Amino acid sequence: MRKRQAAASHSILLDYVGASYLEVVYRAAKHRHWRVILVVVGSALISVCTIAATSLWTIRVETLSSAVSLRATTSMGRAFTSTPPQYLVGYFGKLLYDVPAPNWMFDGHASSSFRNISNINDTDTELLSATVDALSATLVCEPAYINTDTLIVSWRDCKQKFDLHKSEEMTYYGTMHDMVCGSARAGVIAIYKFNGSDLVATTAAACSPAYTRSEFSVTVNPSTFDLAGTPTLLSSQRGVTLPHGDGLLYWIFATNNITSLHSMAAFDHDQNVFDSPWTWPHPILQTTNLSQYDVQLGTWINLLGRCRDLTEANLSDAQKLAALSTDVFHDMFPYVAQAVYEQPSQSLLNGTRTITIPRLVSKDLSVRIAQAALIMLSVIAILLWLIHPKTDLWQNPESLLSMAVLLASSRRAAACLIRTGAMDDSELGNHLKDVLCFTAASGGGGRLVLSGWHNAEEAYHSSTVRRWKPFPLSILAKSSLVLSIAAAIAGLEVLLLQSVHSNGLVDIGVSHFDHYSWTYSAPAILFLLGLWLSSFDFAIRATEPYRLLSDAPRPARFLAFAPLSSGEYTIIPRSISQKTFLIVLAAFASLLLPAAKIVVAGLFAEMENTVSVATMLPLNTRFNHTCDAIWDFGLWTYTVSAGFHLNRPTWATREYAVGSIGLPNAGKSTIVA
Repeated sequence: MRKRQAAASHSILLDYVGASYLEVVYRAAKHRHWRVILVVVGSALISVCTIAATSLWTIRVETLSSAVSLRATTSMGRAFTSTPPQYLVGYFGKLLYDVPAPNWMFDGHASSSFRNISNINDTDTELLSATVDALSATLVCEPAYINTDTLIVSWRDCKQKFDLHKSEEMTYYGTMHDMVCGSARAGVIAIYKFNGSDLVATTAAACSPAYTRSEFSVTVNPSTFDLAGTPTLLSSQRGVTLPHGDGLLYWIFATNNITSLHSMAAFDHDQNVFDSPWTWPHPILQTTNLSQYDVQLGTWINLLGRCRDLTEANLSDAQKLAALSTDVFHDMFPYVAQAVYEQPSQSLLNGTRTITIPRLVSKDLSVRIAQAALIMLSVIAILLWLIHPKTDLWQNPESLLSMAVLLASSRRAAACLIRTGAMDDSELGNHLKDVLCFTAASGGGGRLVLSGWHNAEEAYHSSTVRRWKPFPLSILAKSSLVLSIAAAIAGLEVLLLQSVHSNGLVDIGVSHFDHYSWTYSAPAILFLLGLWLSSFDFAIRATEPYRLLSDAPRPARFLAFAPLSSGEYTIIPRSISQKTFLIVLAAFASLLLPAAKIVVAGLFAEMENTVSVATMLPLNTRFNHTCDAIWDFGLWTYTVSAGFHLNRPTWATREYAVGSIGLPNAGKSTIVA
């Protein structure tokens, strides 16, 4: 009104203070009052920031790495130590019964080992990484020939005669010859086939070990020294010469003698070694044409039979024997290397210690939403500061005193309002539709509301003055507000009971929408409830001074009380001093909303739950009531476990052998059957 003359509908009849939030939005848009719209948008942005702030942080598992000094405990390949054939215990345990391989062994490699020497306690969330040397081996096999008449073995340019001892009834005889040709040495795998006393065929392959040394980056659990992940090759493999390495194949053959092949039923368990199953004859060669008296293939061929299931046809195929021997030697070598090439070490290593810990981190989306809202709020604040107009107001216009003074000093406006006290909104608007209003300074320095033009007829109403009541204070609105609050309380209780009963509300997957929809739901509901509650609070503040005046006379200082312009935290003490206790209650209800917004920040949490469901599983193994396990080597496995510190086979405990079941691929599942 200070800027130009304005119609009554745009000035004295326009109410932004006592209106509800939605009414303010509607009226400001209708009249194109951009300043009011900016303020409304700013209030909405504050609510957006509040909602985003309730999901500003989350707990995420972080991996932290730091340098650490480690102590090497073993080195590989520096010396040769002849040991009893204990290395085959671990190899056959893995091969026959799925006994896990020893530590520091992976993918056909045997590596040096290390341990932590720092004063940091090892935990399940800690990992140690370092660079280690690892050995691997293979066989390089070449053709070898045996003269059936002279029994002379030919390999490369060398020839050598070996003794052969066989029984009369034997059909197959197998052995390994240690042969040296210049600087080369090989184990000649030889198969002799007889027809009665005549040697009718021979099969031979000369195999020499070849070794490589590589550097790997290895990560282990410091408590168990189990590998964590796949070792990473850091350098190309390079060939090396190991002590006694050229004769290692023959050494394995010569130090593992096979048991007598006479009648299996007549085995004397006191005379036969139970911890050497590789020396027991392999029954797969006992066909209808062959008996235990017909075959004596020696330790290495028996090893191939145990490891790769030889057939009679393989005995006459030199290439097949060479390929199987290469495969078994490569697979077995890590066990041999740990037994004969592993040496103690005390050298220092540079390593890395990795710890996995939960940390409080910021959510990128929530931070960006809050930042965007605050930036827009800053722009709105600058715009309001630039375009905010001067007014002709001498004090807060919301108090009854300022209204009375303004009306008393504006006689022309007062004349327009004579006898309009009984009019409703539509009648008053029709009466004042042609009134133009503007403000100007009075001679005494005060401010006047002046009527520039008025041609309406005088209105005389003798009807009773109607009691106006804002919609937020109607029975319907108040009942709806109470029901909404009760529904929110009941909803929280149902939410808690459902969470306890179902071990959670929803499975959080990889989709960010799942996570944010749940964390934002509670503050969004509070935002809608807050709009309703603020309308109720505004209505109480707007009408309470008039209600108190109608109840009893009030002192003059009461007229200067303006509850609508008081802040959320100052209205309570001012209302108490004025004894307007209904405003105190409404303001206190409004203060509960910020507290609720803070609390809902911790309304939801992520956790792992254990859920049990019934399922059908296939039974893979069971136990017979008849004793037919005399030729199995389960007894051997349990006999040597204590002596060689092997892990127990799968489906075996300290006291029981357990029937196995088929396990589904179910991720982080635990099967109980």
